[in-house]
This record gives sequence, C-alpha cells and structure tokens, in this order.
Amino acid sequence: MATKVNTIARDPDTCDMFLDAYGNIALVSGKEAYAQIVNAKMRTTLGELQLDMRKGLPYFETVFTNTAFLDIWRASAVEMLEALPFVISVDSFICQIEGNVVKYTSEIRTDSGVIQTNG
Repeated sequence: MATKVNTIARDPDTCDMFLDAYGNIALVSGKEAYAQIVNAKMRTTLGELQLDMRKGLPYFETVFTNTAFLDIWRASAVEMLEALPFVISVDSFICQIEGNVVKYTSEIRTDSGVIQTNG
C-alpha cells in the first residue's frame, strides 16, 4: 500500500517554497512529493540539521576532501535513500564530479512507482 505523503512544493531551480494560486503555501503529493523529498535529502550536509546532527550526506568528509572518496559518498547516498519509508529500492544511482560539482541521477522504485531524480 502506498504511503500517503504531502510536502511543501519547492521550485526545482532554487529549492524555494512558493505560493499557490490562492496565496497558500503550495503542496505536492504522490510521486512528485517523493521526488522533492529525495532532492531535499540529497542537498543536506551531514551535521547541518541542528536537531539531529547525524543526518545528511558526508560531503565534507568525502568528495569535498578528496574526489577519490566519491564511491563512499555514493554508498552513503544510496543507504540514506533506501531508509526512506516510501522507497522499495534504489535501482540506479550514477554520480560524478564535473568541475567542482557533484552531480547525480537516480532511478528509485517507490510504493507509488518509479521516480527519476537528478541534482
């Protein structure tokens, strides 16, 4: 059975929330909500969340220190994604460093179907 998820809608380019046509904070649900949750998780640095410093990806401990640690960062990302309650499996996760930017594409099987994300 699919997990019922609603989340605040975010602009895909800026990650900022925005208002809907009625002046309320815009919400999304279903697969779109899942994709936005995944993208927000992927942007969170380990230690960034003051209420739980153990959450987030180890950017500074891995790829910001030595690009050879990209596989360690990838394993952390996949583990974090697979721990999400709506994720069944991470079918594909490809990452690379372009210039000084870590980029990824993923295909994630959820309880509502497959989503594709990138960042």
